[in-house]
Amino acid sequence: ADYIATGHTADDNAELLLINLMRGAGPQGLAGIPPVRDGRILRPLLTFWKSELLTYLNAKGLTWVEDSSNKSLNFTRNRVRHGLLPKMAQDFNPAVKKALVRTAQLIREEESAWEEILDELKPGVGWIEKQESVRLNASELAALNRAVGRRLVRAGIRSITGQTRSLTMNHVEAVLDLTSLSGERGIDLPGGLRAWLENGYLFLGSPPSGSDLSFKYTLIPPGQVQLKEIGLELVAEICGRPQDLDPRNLGPSEAVLDLSKLSLPLTIRTTRPGDRFQPFGMNGTKKLHDIFIDTKVPPHQRLKIPVILDQKGIVWVSGFRISERVRLKADTRQALVLTLKELEKIP
Repeated sequence: ADYIATGHTADDNAELLLINLMRGAGPQGLAGIPPVRDGRILRPLLTFWKSELLTYLNAKGLTWVEDSSNKSLNFTRNRVRHGLLPKMAQDFNPAVKKALVRTAQLIREEESAWEEILDELKPGVGWIEKQESVRLNASELAALNRAVGRRLVRAGIRSITGQTRSLTMNHVEAVLDLTSLSGERGIDLPGGLRAWLENGYLFLGSPPSGSDLSFKYTLIPPGQVQLKEIGLELVAEICGRPQDLDPRNLGPSEAVLDLSKLSLPLTIRTTRPGDRFQPFGMNGTKKLHDIFIDTKVPPHQRLKIPVILDQKGIVWVSGFRISERVRLKADTRQALVLTLKELEKIP
């Protein structure tokens, strides 16, 4: 699909702002739900209230599906929706949801203006994007107002990964603290990224190590093979009753393939430039490089993802998708179950 449309409403926006406020979120979290995310997630109903949509549906005689979990008070959002917001409307402001949505809109416009300001500031701090990383002059960054420094750090991570959802205030503060230190220091960041000092510069992105990682193993099922380079073991089992297997219940470290469609033996190796295959559910092929970019896998982590092939090509990119060629079908009689496990560490 080129686009995905979700059913978020103005009510959802008000609830999210209040939840994020209680969590201590910064401006980006208080800006609420973006109308468009990543250029393909669209929220066409974001300006409508739920009551407006229900009135429309009832007037047209249309039915809808209600998720039963929406009423469960085990979830924070539902406690805010059914308890906190009605209490605030009753005791403080009858239009509290409208006020929250208005605040989110104002902050979103402020954030948009900051994007332009940061673009003007980047040359002054030696901002250079190169090889999946961002370089800044550490002393120039340290001299800026702390609030501006936070925004530049977050902008650096966003330019690499496309998002900063997993980046906390503590992470950003720790990165800025590096700028006042000397020598070669570094800290780990979410998503396999790192911030490190080198020759007076602060680097954000993929650490300069692991680029020479390479392995290749052969396996004839059933059996297992140890991938010592990445601390994993691949276990291959043959199952005679694939009708009992539901691929939807599998985790990212498991895969089920049609044994009859495989041309054995299997090869387990690191990714290579130009690797491509036909992912399950797609009509054509796709480059692994593009899949990793779409799913925002840091470059240095890509070599740690085992690729499993038979004699005809890739059958499973572990942690992602199997090949359409070897998926289970109604007439499948035997299945090959692949499982990646962590190697037991010797004390």
